Amino acid sequence: QLAGEPPAVADDVYGFGALLFELMAGEPLFHPEVTAQRIRDEVPALPATDGSGEALPKPLRNLMAASLQKAPRRRPAGMGPVRAVLEELRSDYPDSSRSDVITPVRRRASPAPATPSPPPKRGRSLPGAAVMTALAVLLAVALGVVFVLPRFVEEQRPVATPAPRPPPAEPGAPDPAASDALRAVADDVLGELLVLQDELRTVAVEQWGGADWAEAARLAETGDQNYRARNYPAAAGAYREAIRQMEQLKPRVEQEFADALAAGDAALAAGDQSGAEAAYALALAINGNSEAAISGLARAGRLGELLPIVAEAVALESQGQLDQAAQKYAEALAIDADWPAAREGLARTQGTLATARYEQQMAAGFAALADQRYSQARTAFNAALASAPGDRAAQQALGQVNAEERLARVVGLEADAQAAAEREDWDAAVAAYEQSLAIDPNLASARSGLAASQARVVLDTALNKALASTEELNDDRAWQRARAAADEARAQATRGPRLTQQIAALETALRVAKLEVPVQFQSDNATRVTVYKVGSLGSFTNRVVSLRPGRYTAVGSRDGYRDKRLSFLVAADGSTPPIVLQCEERI
Repeated sequence: QLAGEPPAVADDVYGFGALLFELMAGEPLFHPEVTAQRIRDEVPALPATDGSGEALPKPLRNLMAASLQKAPRRRPAGMGPVRAVLEELRSDYPDSSRSDVITPVRRRASPAPATPSPPPKRGRSLPGAAVMTALAVLLAVALGVVFVLPRFVEEQRPVATPAPRPPPAEPGAPDPAASDALRAVADDVLGELLVLQDELRTVAVEQWGGADWAEAARLAETGDQNYRARNYPAAAGAYREAIRQMEQLKPRVEQEFADALAAGDAALAAGDQSGAEAAYALALAINGNSEAAISGLARAGRLGELLPIVAEAVALESQGQLDQAAQKYAEALAIDADWPAAREGLARTQGTLATARYEQQMAAGFAALADQRYSQARTAFNAALASAPGDRAAQQALGQVNAEERLARVVGLEADAQAAAEREDWDAAVAAYEQSLAIDPNLASARSGLAASQARVVLDTALNKALASTEELNDDRAWQRARAAADEARAQATRGPRLTQQIAALETALRVAKLEVPVQFQSDNATRVTVYKVGSLGSFTNRVVSLRPGRYTAVGSRDGYRDKRLSFLVAADGSTPPIVLQCEERI
């Protein structure tokens, strides 16, 4: 009304919501200062309780809020959904059929605008059951105002209405008893006609009945004329013909609903907003609970917002701006998730973008692979596989990366092993060969290299042990072990500086270990002296014994005295001092 636009069902839904608000709050919307600005912009605070303080049912408050939405497309699509909510509410109040519990709400006159005052006090309370009854009556009135009254004004008459009771018969007229019987028959047929008429009107027969409904209306009017003329048999006959005509309309209800729904779907698919809204409105008039019609009408109401966005997306796609096109298609789907052009366009642009990303990642992966940048190649091929899940080429490329990376790793490890062997670091060589074989156990070069390196580790260990214990070479078994290690070292085909040095040092130690060096022993001629690895020297005061260089242990023993043990080193240059050994501690 404020915008000067043509009237629509959504206007009546808003008016019904305003009436609900007044019934519950006890005062009209925006009372007492009603302005166009407040109507356009202000969202009213909905009452939480009725006049008695009883909490309003949440579905009722939700219905009130939905009916008062500023945007028409966000209100209920018609009175069908409103009626369904109110009937569900009424079912929660068993006493709602009582009319004697309705109590009026009185309001004081509103104060003048110049001297605003607090909202007027409410009068007597509205019990919950009374509210539900009042709402049911109110809904019937509203439905009549919205759907019946305009047609009544247009037609200037109902299709069939009960005729007034005729005046008393004059003298000489036909038998009143017979006339009453005929009228009773006509009344019965008329009652049946009115029930059928109401039943068809609930499915909006006026909108689709066409010539058949017009003929039924003509027959009903003929019956009314005969009834008013007191020609009750003719009236009953016309009424029966009207009933038969209406009965032929009943089987068409489901087909008319299906046709209206199909027409709405076709108009919606063609982008015909007005055609879709008209068809879905007819479908809802026939079946006010149809989810398909409610959804279709809502979708049709969004076509004005949806179609320009889809057109923009199509233009962007044709220009090759695929990212922007995909965003626009997604924006359109946020408005209508079932719009085929938007859904197909988004899938198409996303598929094209995914293909482009796939090709770019594959090219980058092969470039990195050629440069032996295996980590970057693997990342690129994995990204390509994410763009095209299950792609065989990307999977094979990843396998190639792994194979070439393993090969490069093996080659590097063998190079490390050979370098370690050249510097005679046999432990490092063994470790490198073992890592190489862990990657590929079938590498013959790695297996032979590992065996040779392990043998050199054993030899190196034996040489180092012999060189570290030259003092024990005076023992024949130790000398033989060292001799064997030196011989094995000499047998090596290749000798590095380390091995050459080890051989030379050990040969010198072996020669020195065979020398005989004189060593002087001194005792008290009472202590018996025994030298391990040599034998018993007996008792003496001074004695010289030839010994091989190295470490020895001598033990002195004497009856009644504690044994004495002495460890000494025989130097190869003869500088060993005299060994004094005698037992002096009595037991």
